[in-house]
Amino acid sequence: MRVPILLMDAACQSRRGNMLIWAVILLICALLAGLVGFGGTATAFAGMAQIVFMVCIALFAIVMIVVIVKRR
Repeated sequence: MRVPILLMDAACQSRRGNMLIWAVILLICALLAGLVGFGGTATAFAGMAQIVFMVCIALFAIVMIVVIVKRR
């Protein structure tokens, strides 16, 4: 049985959405830690948020390439 592309795309979008939420949560934690004065913790949270965001962008690019190739 073949799964329609739209259903596969919807499943991938929900996973990417969760990753973006984690990136925003980590960014907010970094901002709060920086405001309170925990510079080292703020740097760690900011680094984690950046990594999660980059992974999300990479997964988005991979999914877009797969969708474009499958439609040909």
